[in-house]
Amino acid sequence: MRPHPHEILICPKANDFLTRQDKDISQRIETKLIGLRDNPELGEHLKHSKYWRLRSGKYRTIYEIAGEKIIAHIIGHRNDVYNNFSKFDMR
Repeated sequence: MRPHPHEILICPKANDFLTRQDKDISQRIETKLIGLRDNPELGEHLKHSKYWRLRSGKYRTIYEIAGEKIIAHIIGHRNDVYNNFSKFDMR
């Protein structure tokens, strides 16, 4: 029996980023996020943290696996996302 897929939650700031992008970019990122439903460890675990990174071309999603939920906290261009992540309250 296959386990239930994880629920994907996108935080407001991450969603704002998606809505400002061209349709093809946002669809590419959303497709990658959907892939996490069945395989939440598809991305790369960030050292010394509870967060994961998912690559989508030039864009990155910083997410957390919280039980049966995948929470996308930050989505952005690879040049900016890690600066935003360092400002993110990781507690």
